[in-house]
Amino acid sequence: MIRWNGKQYVPAGVKPLMNRKRGANVPGMPKSRWIASWVGGEGELECDFTYELLVTPTPTPTSSITPTPTITPTITPTITPTSSITPTPSITPTITPTPSTPSIDPDAAAYLADVVASGGTTNPTIEAAVDTLFTDLKSNGLYNDLFFFPFVGGTAASHALFGKRSAGTTYDITWFGGMTHGVSGATGNGTNAYGETALQRPTYSNLGDISQGIYVVGDSSASLSYELQSTQTDNNVLITRYTTNLAYVRFNGGFKTASNTDGTGLYVSTLTGSTSGVVKLFKNTSTTLINTTTNDNDYLTNNSWILRGGGASDYSPRTVNFVFYTTYLTDAEASTLSTIINTFQTSLGRNTY
Repeated sequence: MIRWNGKQYVPAGVKPLMNRKRGANVPGMPKSRWIASWVGGEGELECDFTYELLVTPTPTPTSSITPTPTITPTITPTITPTSSITPTPSITPTITPTPSTPSIDPDAAAYLADVVASGGTTNPTIEAAVDTLFTDLKSNGLYNDLFFFPFVGGTAASHALFGKRSAGTTYDITWFGGMTHGVSGATGNGTNAYGETALQRPTYSNLGDISQGIYVVGDSSASLSYELQSTQTDNNVLITRYTTNLAYVRFNGGFKTASNTDGTGLYVSTLTGSTSGVVKLFKNTSTTLINTTTNDNDYLTNNSWILRGGGASDYSPRTVNFVFYTTYLTDAEASTLSTIINTFQTSLGRNTY
């Protein structure tokens, strides 16, 4: 059994084998307390003691750990743009070409547009000349009754164009044979080359009141050359130079003639009177070749030939660059029209006077 001795519990009736007294330290051992187990009874018992150390050993210190520094990474921020920037596109401007002539008569512009569309060539000089032609005809009261062919552009197609494009292609010239075309006009070959237009006499107030004209350049001495005639033989003829150096005019009657050694220039013929009247032929602006009474009363009822007569040999080798038909012209009107036409030709460098 175990008893309390006033200081500690010790085994009763047991003699420990170890040198132990009242809890004294055993040499070589740390201070301890008894822990015993035995079997009760008389006599000595040998007890095995197990010591439990009461002294807390000094711990071996844990080495100081150098902390791994917390690394704050440098963050490259992803920048969200404030706004999506739409780049300014490269803009190719639509350029509307400015015409060489800034302000131009609308009928002149329509004619020039068809010259270009037909393959003809224009330039500022041609455009200005055409514009002046149209505006001068209008300002002098000659435009409305005038049917004319300016021969601009240098090609067969452009030379065929009727001046008033509001009429469409009705009166455009059709070319035949070996015609040649250039800036000076349309040139025949004297053999088979000519032009034909569907232009017939316009409806005027008086039958027999008619005027016609042609501007001729080139071969000044060619004989037997019909420059302008109705397709009805001898019905309406303007001949700039025939045999024996004569100029001829005929309006469904007898030929009227005058001396003319140079077949080039601007020729204007007029007829007035339905059964009897006066026929005149003017050359250039101021020369009157023929002025005589006549019973001619013809007006155009057939298509017109240019650079051709009714006979097999009546083809002209000359160059034509202006043709017109209109109502009767007074002497003053004929002079004004001649000046306007020659101014036009001079601007283009193809005049003869």
